[in-house]
Amino acid sequence: MDAKRYLKQIGKLEEMIRQREEQIEQIRTEAASIRAVSYDKPVVQSSSGNDGTINLISYLVELGKELDSIKLDYYQTKDRIITEIQMMEKPEYMTLLHKRYIERKSFELISVEMNYAYQSVVNMHKAALDDFEKMISEYKKVC
Repeated sequence: MDAKRYLKQIGKLEEMIRQREEQIEQIRTEAASIRAVSYDKPVVQSSSGNDGTINLISYLVELGKELDSIKLDYYQTKDRIITEIQMMEKPEYMTLLHKRYIERKSFELISVEMNYAYQSVVNMHKAALDDFEKMISEYKKVC
């Protein structure tokens, strides 16, 4: 896996969390809108009156477990990548990669924050990715 794709794992996991949370909220809203029993009409016994609600709640519980699993993966991946970025020799590369992949900032904002020209940041980013990839491949050979 190339360095850029490797570092983008954090953003992908953040998006997965956002989508799962949105899905859970939608189901909660749906579950909350389930109609109550009307007591002014004759009671007719049915075999599956609450099965839909029970199934919806069970599904919601499963989605919650999946969300927890994704969040755990996210925090572990983020921690590992931060540690690896902090292993960079050049502080400006470490700062740039952290701002880009951990804080998920644009090159425009990074150039302002680091007080560099936009094109300098883009060029430095390529060099930082190359160094990061070399560093990680060397690190993995040792381990």
